[in-house]
Amino acid sequence: MNVTDATVDLLRRTLELLTTHPELHVQDTWLEPTRRVDAPTCLEPANVARCGTVGCLAGYAVVLSESYPVRLNARGDHYGDVELLVDGTWLPGGSWVAEMATELLGLTEYEADALFAGGNSLATLWLLAEELTDGRVAPPPDLPITNNDHAYVADALDGLAEVSAS
Repeated sequence: MNVTDATVDLLRRTLELLTTHPELHVQDTWLEPTRRVDAPTCLEPANVARCGTVGCLAGYAVVLSESYPVRLNARGDHYGDVELLVDGTWLPGGSWVAEMATELLGLTEYEADALFAGGNSLATLWLLAEELTDGRVAPPPDLPITNNDHAYVADALDGLAEVSAS
């Protein structure tokens, strides 16, 4: 990870949002409105906690960065479709969310795969973030972390080490 003040800040703010509003966190979904939302500002950082949109760490990192505007699809009524404005063109969400979040967080492809994995819980996200930022992002002291969370993260880090060594 390219650990800079900006990448650490974005990662921490994203994890804090998802920890404060766990109802927003669905790790296997990039960004998905859970109800019809007419407000065009629904996916602006100040509004995400109110608009009923769920998403993963990558999706919310893109929204909170404000580097790439995010909106509901052009129809605005299809649940699950978001678009990102990249170089003047509105692109469908999905893999674009992962690519943009990887760039914004300064991750390698393999670090992004580990951090954005659909099975990650909030605890594993915090633990991975702590490792990837050399301790600059640490889990809140009251966050429940299990031995399974630690084991999952150890396996993910072993996989990263193997990739780095090859």
